[in-house]
Amino acid sequence: MTTLTDAELLELPDDPSLAFLAIEAKARELARSEIATSENSSADEDSRLVYLTTVISAAQALEIPDFRDWPIPRVSEKASSAYNQLLSEVTAFSVLVRVKNARRTRRYSIALDPATKVRVRHLLNQLKDAVDKLEVSDAKRERLYARIRDLEDEMNRNRTKFEAITSLVLAASETAGKAATNMEPLWKWVHPLLDALGKAKDEEDERVPQLSPPLRQIEGPKFDDTPAAPKASEDDEIPF
Repeated sequence: MTTLTDAELLELPDDPSLAFLAIEAKARELARSEIATSENSSADEDSRLVYLTTVISAAQALEIPDFRDWPIPRVSEKASSAYNQLLSEVTAFSVLVRVKNARRTRRYSIALDPATKVRVRHLLNQLKDAVDKLEVSDAKRERLYARIRDLEDEMNRNRTKFEAITSLVLAASETAGKAATNMEPLWKWVHPLLDALGKAKDEEDERVPQLSPPLRQIEGPKFDDTPAAPKASEDDEIPF
């Protein structure tokens, strides 16, 4: 059974939970593939044991509290029960992480429509032309070019992260410094760039359906639970 290579490990997400799920998914795929093609129950147990060892070790290395205290089964122990239990718990953990990550990604990113992408790409090209003419060191110029390329790459995704936008703004500010001759040509294009992106985010937020306020409960008629006083009859004595 082949686990992740060193090169694949270097490509794991920075987020520990997402990195853990990537390792687990690979280990699960390999274990299920080997079990499906195996005709030997002993080999099946070996595949399950390797899966458990890989996933638990990854949880310990990445400090995932949900799984890092899981003991690695001994070779002499049956691994099938622990294997099924861990599969179940990891599936639940995966749903939680993916839902939280999706909500976080939406909050700190934006989906750009084709028209906005055309507008932003045009502004970025104008910004690159301005950078060409700046009187700054090659290192500063290259740093700003790199941030522009990062934003261009982000725009090729379904959603553009705010991180790429803020990194570009910070790089533009650092590159321009206090010199008006550098600030004016950069901000000439950075400002409309931010306006375009801000407008797109506002429009996206307006399209998100808002939860309706809870319906006001209409109270039913109130009844007096106090027992009624007995009705006097004609035969009762009337005191004088």
